[in-house]
Amino acid sequence: MADTTEQVPQAAGTPKDARPIKLACHNVWKLFGANAAGFIRQRDGKASMAEVAAAGLVGAV
Repeated sequence: MADTTEQVPQAAGTPKDARPIKLACHNVWKLFGANAAGFIRQRDGKASMAEVAAAGLVGAV
């Protein structure tokens, strides 16, 4: 597994001794429903929420 950590700027009002962020995730979703894996595989991992809904799937965090 590659180390993909990056330095995140300190937020305003955060104490200087605050612990640094070790892991940050953005846009991570799980699809639920019949053949969800096949649906996303056919679209190379890219699908709009309209396509997800039309396929009868539910996206959740």
